[in-house]
Formats: sequence, structure tokens, C-alpha cells
Amino acid sequence: MSATNKTPDRHALRRWRLAAIALLSAVVGTPIGAPETRAANVDLQANCNVILRPVPFTAGTAVATLPTGSVITWTDMVIGNGWSATCGSLVAGSTWYAISAIDGQPVDTLFGTPLLYAATGLFRA
Repeated sequence: MSATNKTPDRHALRRWRLAAIALLSAVVGTPIGAPETRAANVDLQANCNVILRPVPFTAGTAVATLPTGSVITWTDMVIGNGWSATCGSLVAGSTWYAISAIDGQPVDTLFGTPLLYAATGLFRA
């Protein structure tokens, strides 16, 4: 508070907020607002036909549909919007694979983009 009145000092409040954000980020382990990811490089097989999208959101335009049995190589798992599908049974979630290759071919070569995304619940090891 300033010496002349009982209102909080703006600079002190700003420093407190920044310190709180830094502490929360340290406790959580990721910067606030950063997408959650998990690195991999794992091959998985499609359990059913799978729509590939340029972003991890169902609103993203479908780039292609993988046929059942196609093998993907994924490099990251990211949190996107919620999805649901029938793929043998009803599956749902909000995680997506960032796919770098399909049946051994780089996504960049096939579609001209480094990564495509697909809902995680549609694949098996």
C-alpha cells in the first residue's frame, strides 16, 4: 500500500501476480496456456476408418480418411477438443495423435504438411 492512502500499489500487485503465475507454472510443470504433449515415435494400427485433420479439433477440415489396418507413426499426443466415434465400440476423449507418417510414408510427402491429427481412441499397438 502506498504511504498516502490505503489503496494497494499497482506495481506491488503486478509483482505478486507474476510471482503467483511463476509458482503455479513450477508446481504444474508446464507453462500456463501451453498445450499438454507427450513425446513418442510409436507405430499404431487403425481399428477402423480414421479421419485425419490438420488440427486436433473436430472442426478441422478432413484431409483424408485412413482405411482400417493402416499404420501410423505418431510423435506427440496433444489435448484438443472432445471427440467421439464408433470404432468396434463407442469411444470418446479429447486427446489426439500428431501423426508424422502413414504406412511408412512421411505425412509431409503425402499431404504437404509435417503433421496431421487423429483421435487417439481409434488405434491399437
